[in-house]
Amino acid sequence: MKKSRLTDSQLLAHTNFYLDTNNYYNYFDCLWSQEQASITSVGDVTPAYAMLPIEASEKIKAGLEARGFNVKVVFLMRDPIERCWSALRMGRRNRINSDPSLVLADEQDAMGRAYKANAFELRTRYELTINNLESVFKSKKYFYGFYETLFDKRTLNDIKSFLNLDNFEPDVTQKINVSEKTTFKIKDELAKEIFDFYKETYEFCDQKFNI
Repeated sequence: MKKSRLTDSQLLAHTNFYLDTNNYYNYFDCLWSQEQASITSVGDVTPAYAMLPIEASEKIKAGLEARGFNVKVVFLMRDPIERCWSALRMGRRNRINSDPSLVLADEQDAMGRAYKANAFELRTRYELTINNLESVFKSKKYFYGFYETLFDKRTLNDIKSFLNLDNFEPDVTQKINVSEKTTFKIKDELAKEIFDFYKETYEFCDQKFNI
């Protein structure tokens, strides 16, 4: 299992993005221009994009298109309970990696607080993210998928087709940034509490994607 860690150069790039948002667009432009013959697509992956308001998405789209990019969005969702639990595990793992002597709160208690925290909720209210995306991008510019079927051959082929990556073969055996499940199991009453909290999200996805 591999862990995702930022190099010093990546940390510097991220800092530059905050100092001047033009550096964000220039970063992708630089990746593209380094080896024009071999690089046909560039991208970025983070759940944090789900938190963006319409205005921010419009600005990113305009900034990249001004540099000649054909901007497309892949939005991958996961069962809200599982998504929140995965995010909690990753956060706890990262904290332990930073300080092995750290004593963390009981995972059940931590989960009971985390799922409704602002940072968790904004990444999990898929109906809000989708409505924002569809306000900014045309229908052929966004792709919706689900973690539960992400590694199926059909889904991978759909993504390849959407991104025009005909010659790309993903390595599904390589696991990156995995947060392994422990012996902890979410109690039924907590699972129902989380389900009820995200009931509108479940209903929205059921109606839109017939799942």
